[in-house]
Amino acid sequence: MSPFEPSPIKHFAVAVSGVVDKAVKSNAPGRIRYGNTTWFARPYPNTSNLTFAAGDRVLILARQGNTLLIVPGVNHHKGLTMQSDG
Repeated sequence: MSPFEPSPIKHFAVAVSGVVDKAVKSNAPGRIRYGNTTWFARPYPNTSNLTFAAGDRVLILARQGNTLLIVPGVNHHKGLTMQSDG
């Protein structure tokens, strides 16, 4: 892999929840609290038009390098929820 190529996306077997610590925007990664630490975070691809405010609950679907990829959780400020396909 070239140093100029983005890291591959590694999906989690099961989505896990986190809380936004610093706002996450499509054009500006923020930080979320997961476990006992904070991580860089940005919206998951194809949901990049979403914005997450501090305190929003999110679901973490994957990791790309040291950045977690997130989607809205149950109590997202826009009232969005994740739904199962099954």
